Amino acid sequence: MTAATGRCYHATARSDILPFVIVGMLGLGAVYAYRAFDQMDRDMEEYERRLGKYEAAMGMDRTGGRRGGGDGRRGGTVVDASFGGGTLAMDVGTTRTKLSHLPSSSGNDDDARPMPAVCVDREGHRSTPSIVWLPPPPPPEDGSSDEMPLFGRLAEARTYDDRGGIVLRPREYDRDDESATCAIRLAVRDAASNALDQALGGSGMGGGQAREATPLHRYSWGRPIAFPGEERYRRISAGLSSPEDIAVYVPEPVAIVAGAEHYGLLPSSAETCPVLVVDVGGTSTCVSIVSADDEVTYSAILPFGGETPIDLLVRRLAEDFFGPTSLGGNDEHDHDDDAMANTFTTRPKLDDPAALQRLHEASVTAIRELSNKTRTEINVPYLTMDMKTRQPRHLRSDISRNVVEAAMENWVGSVLVPRLLRQQARGDEGYVLSRALPPPVDLSTLFASAIARSLEVTEQTPHALRAVILVGGGARMPLVRRSMFGSVGYLAGDTYASKRLIMPEGEMGDELGVLGAAVWGSRRGI
Repeated sequence: MTAATGRCYHATARSDILPFVIVGMLGLGAVYAYRAFDQMDRDMEEYERRLGKYEAAMGMDRTGGRRGGGDGRRGGTVVDASFGGGTLAMDVGTTRTKLSHLPSSSGNDDDARPMPAVCVDREGHRSTPSIVWLPPPPPPEDGSSDEMPLFGRLAEARTYDDRGGIVLRPREYDRDDESATCAIRLAVRDAASNALDQALGGSGMGGGQAREATPLHRYSWGRPIAFPGEERYRRISAGLSSPEDIAVYVPEPVAIVAGAEHYGLLPSSAETCPVLVVDVGGTSTCVSIVSADDEVTYSAILPFGGETPIDLLVRRLAEDFFGPTSLGGNDEHDHDDDAMANTFTTRPKLDDPAALQRLHEASVTAIRELSNKTRTEINVPYLTMDMKTRQPRHLRSDISRNVVEAAMENWVGSVLVPRLLRQQARGDEGYVLSRALPPPVDLSTLFASAIARSLEVTEQTPHALRAVILVGGGARMPLVRRSMFGSVGYLAGDTYASKRLIMPEGEMGDELGVLGAAVWGSRRGI
């Protein structure tokens, strides 16, 4: 019998396989390198295309010069004063900073009218808090501090819990301090560059040297006509545009009327008649009359706004949770007549600033929800610690719109109106209540008295007005809208109120001023 048949296996030496492995790896590396360099070439071509488009819009040549000559240099960046990029408008409000951009053309459709748009920031927000937080001064032995100023939302988170620092608002700024002035200027520039980056697709003031220049030749800045310390405020905002002479200051009531006209909100008849504007801002309400030639013939301030019901809700929550004696000084019942509008505040005080900050944040959310529904729930877990049981305490409360509105009406009748009447009795200049009407008792009669006073000063009648416009962030509250309709109806009848009272819905009411500032600047070719 022959030997059993079996399979034979051939063992290949490692030295024979190694060249094939090396060749394969080199081939894969070559393919990867080719694709990487090809992608780099495509990226460079896209960069060159965008750079060429940007330089063409800026009127610059590839040598870094500017076609047409002139100066316009700032921080190494050449800025073309003839760039037709449209109009940029900025509104630094008492609580929020908003920007809008009106392009110089609408694109390929020459028949379409260009429309302004609100600039959103990197997080998608349409506004930025107008707040600056300055760190506390370092101890004398240290000489320096590692903490930096905070702007926007980071500063807003320390509105109550300031950690020993200072919270500043540009509109409420009344100090002649160079460091605070610089901080406010940086805060406004930070908000502007953030939003402008998004409006211009990343080619704005977002970083580097470009941050020092505004690539728009028209720059309108909306502000209330009655803002105190106007020249100081202009110095604070100086240097935010390049060149600086392209910045103009438009009274906010004028910008609001320009925006309403642009969007077709005003009645078409009686175009030569004045317009009355009621702007319910964050901490104040401005009542103004704008003539047909864009002149503010009357303006007065009421010391309440959209923050007032928030503060009243914070006070109520703190009293219910910590007890009525926990708030310390009761600022809203402080009747010191030596300080009127600028120091008059509804903000409560609490020994636990961190808890007060969380109550404020929860109240802001609740007030916004109550603008659209009748009830909301406030839930703040781990608000504080029970020192006896060593257990955390949580706040959970169900709040109705009627409760908040009742607190607001009670505050107006028992605190705000008596304060205004004492000011009027002293004969102070700028009092805002009518002497021909009975003293106000609620928000509706307060609006009626303030509107009547504006008509008395300007020698007008309600029927001589083209329209009455209600705008501002605080104008979203149903109580404010009902009160305004009731006040105009009281003075001129419900039919008049239905036809001539303009109350824009949604975000338009809050953003009409900054949109109108862009329209106003564009019309004048600034």
